[in-house]
Amino acid sequence: MKRKKRNSARRVGQVWITFTDKPASAGKPITAWGGMASVVAKFLEQLGLRSWVERHVPICERSNNGRGVYEKVLAQFLTVLAGGERFAHLSWWGHGVEAVCKAFGVKRFPRASSTLTRFWGKIAKRSLAEKLGEAARALAREIVRREGITRDNVNLDSIRRTAD
Repeated sequence: MKRKKRNSARRVGQVWITFTDKPASAGKPITAWGGMASVVAKFLEQLGLRSWVERHVPICERSNNGRGVYEKVLAQFLTVLAGGERFAHLSWWGHGVEAVCKAFGVKRFPRASSTLTRFWGKIAKRSLAEKLGEAARALAREIVRREGITRDNVNLDSIRRTAD
């Protein structure tokens, strides 16, 4: 019996949602992160994050094998955005990393947590860390201004939760 192809594309707002019967091995990268990656990639592109990182992150890569400053900052940002609390959570991107790279227009994505710890460890001088912090706060203010946010709520929780 010949299997009937599904045509289940539908539009939700400006986003088309489609499904495929093709396995991931058919040459197209498939990942659970694809939806988040495509939306966040578009936002970061409009924000100009790549050029901001190039202008403000005070780390120069000298190695021919270096993955690049933007790729490392992006990996850290996405890991935190996805709920990561440790450098080791970078491993979450192991499956489907090709799709994430394609969405963000990067050639390679760091896979080892030591890549990020060595990278951030290069900011040895306090003055560099302070400059980066001020630039990041200025970027946050620009986002708030651009998005027209006039009011928000910050909840500070001092309860430390431990595993049972």
